[in-house]
Amino acid sequence: MDWKSVEILNINNDIAKEVISSLAFDYGCGGVEDNEGSFFYDGSRESNSGLKLYFPEDSDIESFIEKAKTVLKDNGVDEYKILTDDIENRNWREEWKKSYKPLDAGDFTIIPSWIDHKTNKIPIKIEPKMAFGTGTHETTQMLLEMMKRDDVEGKDILDAGTGSGILAIAAVKLNAKSVVANDIEEESIDNAVENGELNGVKDSLKVDFVKDDEYTNPNLYDTLFANINRSVLVDLMAGFKNVLRVGGTIFLSGILIDENQFIKDSLKLNNFEILDYKEKNEWCSFKAKRL
Repeated sequence: MDWKSVEILNINNDIAKEVISSLAFDYGCGGVEDNEGSFFYDGSRESNSGLKLYFPEDSDIESFIEKAKTVLKDNGVDEYKILTDDIENRNWREEWKKSYKPLDAGDFTIIPSWIDHKTNKIPIKIEPKMAFGTGTHETTQMLLEMMKRDDVEGKDILDAGTGSGILAIAAVKLNAKSVVANDIEEESIDNAVENGELNGVKDSLKVDFVKDDEYTNPNLYDTLFANINRSVLVDLMAGFKNVLRVGGTIFLSGILIDENQFIKDSLKLNNFEILDYKEKNEWCSFKAKRL
């Protein structure tokens, strides 16, 4: 089977990238290449930032492109360019893999599964299946940078909205007492289990779908990680407070900097004390303590 590529140039909007990447998998996308573009000292980004997406040749590319255009318009992206090309099956996977390199984040090194890479940090092998959760996105990097052994070792951990399972795997490797990872997407559950096996920690991870009563039983966890988005985090904050023990720590990411006040207000309302705050490009992350 041959494949087709769709390249969208000059996006420069991470939310649009996230939505388009998720949309692409609904159309049978086999891989996403995220070109971050070049950054300058003032924080501005070169205009070549974009996505390259790979589809089976029988995919409804025209329909995908029309929906992608709507996403771009809704997010204020006007000067984009879309290119399509035919790619022979034997080449596209190698081309896609070129976009992934080992990446240091805090005490960890994120390593694509097909790369043999030596590191002095804690290695985490990942089989990338989604745009988010591979360790390459700023939201994941910041949580890995914030995560310290004292936050995790000997403690009960929840990774809410686990995606690829990278944060849960990191917690196991920092000697957590127990780690539960949940998600609403079947693809995420499968990918988290696969990555757990890649890292030899599958038996130390409990990965499952979010249940209706997931956040109703109190005092289950010492530390909670949630890399989702601002609106979902706010909606779940009371539940997060409920399942965290008093004195427990919560790590939040997936938040745009210009939306951070929503999180600050929600943390205060639910009796959390902010301990740390990080920003990277358009994104921010919080570490807070349940009082």
